[in-house]
Amino acid sequence: MSAISIAILLMTADILKGGDTASKMPFFSYSARVQDNLFVAAMFIQLTLLIAVASYGKPALSKKFKDYSLIPKATAIVLSLLLCAGLLVSSIRFYNVFEANIRNLEGFLLKYGTRGMRRGANFMSSRSVDLRRPMRGQNKESQRQIILRAESESPPGYLRGRAYDAYNSGTWLPASVDSVRMNSQSYEGILVYRTFFLGTKALQYPMRSDFMYSSDFKTDVLLVPGNYKQLELVAERLIWNENGVLVPEEWERDGGYTVFSKDKNDEAAYNHISKISPDKNPAHLSIPGEVIPVLDRVLWEIFPKDGIGKELSATNRIKAIREYFIRNYRYSLDFSMDENDSDPLETFFEVKSGHCELFAASAVLLARRIGIPARYVTGFLCFEKNPLGNYYISRLENAHAWAEVYIPEDNRWQLLEATPDDGIPTQSSGGLGIFQTYYDYFSKVLRSVLVDVRRGFFAKAVLAVIIFAYELLKDVVWNPLRGTLLLLAAILSFVLRKMIMRRRRRSRWKISENALKLAEEFEVFERKFAKKSGMLRENSETIQEWTRRSIAKMPELSSVLSGFAEQYQEARFKLHEPRDKDILEIRSLRKNFPWKKVHAQKNY
Repeated sequence: MSAISIAILLMTADILKGGDTASKMPFFSYSARVQDNLFVAAMFIQLTLLIAVASYGKPALSKKFKDYSLIPKATAIVLSLLLCAGLLVSSIRFYNVFEANIRNLEGFLLKYGTRGMRRGANFMSSRSVDLRRPMRGQNKESQRQIILRAESESPPGYLRGRAYDAYNSGTWLPASVDSVRMNSQSYEGILVYRTFFLGTKALQYPMRSDFMYSSDFKTDVLLVPGNYKQLELVAERLIWNENGVLVPEEWERDGGYTVFSKDKNDEAAYNHISKISPDKNPAHLSIPGEVIPVLDRVLWEIFPKDGIGKELSATNRIKAIREYFIRNYRYSLDFSMDENDSDPLETFFEVKSGHCELFAASAVLLARRIGIPARYVTGFLCFEKNPLGNYYISRLENAHAWAEVYIPEDNRWQLLEATPDDGIPTQSSGGLGIFQTYYDYFSKVLRSVLVDVRRGFFAKAVLAVIIFAYELLKDVVWNPLRGTLLLLAAILSFVLRKMIMRRRRRSRWKISENALKLAEEFEVFERKFAKKSGMLRENSETIQEWTRRSIAKMPELSSVLSGFAEQYQEARFKLHEPRDKDILEIRSLRKNFPWKKVHAQKNY
């Protein structure tokens, strides 16, 4: 795969005619008139060095070749270089010929990302949290919908979305903390994304995770690990507050985002300490007066000696709160508040059963009651791995809530998971089946290609497709039975899709089967003619107008081109429906069309 990567990086180039900033090199600019020759020369030099290094770095394929004299060896190397040069020239020629098709492919990818596959439920991260309703619904089918994919060396784990400070009668709201723009560094003229960072300048960090939202997942915040230090995304601004919440502005969602951190930690809390110590922030210690008696009763159960655990360190008191919930409470989505209670936590402490929001809220308020700053956090867990694509996924059912507490003696925030293990959504309830594994991997590849196109990495997009084909082929070879079944399923799906689309098209236009076949014959002719001649028919242009414009460019094709168009229109729009004979005649005219003359006239 390393060799394939080098070849793709060397031979892929997005050549633009016009000299805009996307066609400039980082250290010098050049005229569009000589860019093709310069590209060939640069690639030729690089390939020369590559072959020279490879010839010394790897043993000869056989002793016979090793024993050859210098002249045959040099001849072989020269021929290889000439072949590479020919391939480079051909690649440029290929791009020039099919430039419109390549642009259409890019347009399709962008269209795919913008419109997506409209299926499943949308999700909007709320600015408030009502403890009376669980984040995870009862509909198992919609809850298994994948909303995020992450490429990372290890599971990203707990992904923070929003943090809340103010609590009142079962509702969490964000406190009025200052929100500012993160510092950023742009790459105008080379790349289209920006680097956003905490501090005075962008740095190099060892840990990298690439995140991609599904097309139907709607949220205005970035889901990030708590230990993030730096981000890359296609956005104008990134708004940050002291609780670590990130809100991008003018963000191209199709471009995804990349998160950098110092180390691996799938249970990291947000730890960017502000100038004002968190234990001095009243929002992190505030408790409504009506729930204080309920909290005190629970604390006497946890710390029988004094109700606050005064003899214990902050770390051990937090550990005691977690152990209390694990031993005495159970996780359940079936929670209904007692009508006599003014706060859902009163019911929760009484029945000792509830969803993760109740566990997290209780842990936050209990920690605050014993003098430990705490905040309520919502987000998603990302631990489930796709076995084929070597990446991690998160679903709607992985939505979760937890607490973050501040340990004064360590001067750091720490994640507090009070929910019992059976309520922590680290894995999907159903897992990934064989077909879903392949389907999700294919969706992820499309999304990755779209991300790379958005960020300006066209070579990386091509490489992603090649790696996908390689992984798929490898899996089919190692599992021939499964591979055969998948191939048959893919063919069947393709055939069924074509049949459904054909039926929808017929019903949309209300035309007969033969009329549809006749129209398809003309579409095939039109696409091939446009590819060879460059004469694309505009959406508002009639067949007669397109034919006249083409004849003006290629007058020697006047009779045959006008004859084909007239015969098609006569067969298509006459009073009775087209017959099989009409379709065969148009097909014969299309196949016998003088295509060589059209090709010769492309640069007319």
